[in-house]
Amino acid sequence: MKTPEEIDALKANWHSDPIWDLYTTEGFEDHEQELREYQAKCELEWKNDTNTEFLEFQKLSGTTKNKKLAKFLYAMGMKIKKLEEDNDKR
Repeated sequence: MKTPEEIDALKANWHSDPIWDLYTTEGFEDHEQELREYQAKCELEWKNDTNTEFLEFQKLSGTTKNKKLAKFLYAMGMKIKKLEEDNDKR
């Protein structure tokens, strides 16, 4: 059984780089249902919040036929943007 802090850290890590199914994380099998629900909630929010932005990204990047690649590139772009914002705060 993982601690709430370990679960929160895993969620935060996944949230910043969601390229795997959170609920399949090794060592967190006892928390699969909670992680499934969290992933579904996040994905629904992202779909609603960024669907237009993501679709535009797919068009501009030429990845409309490869959603998996588009999701990866989009997530990396968001991660870089966050790192740049964090760096600017210093």
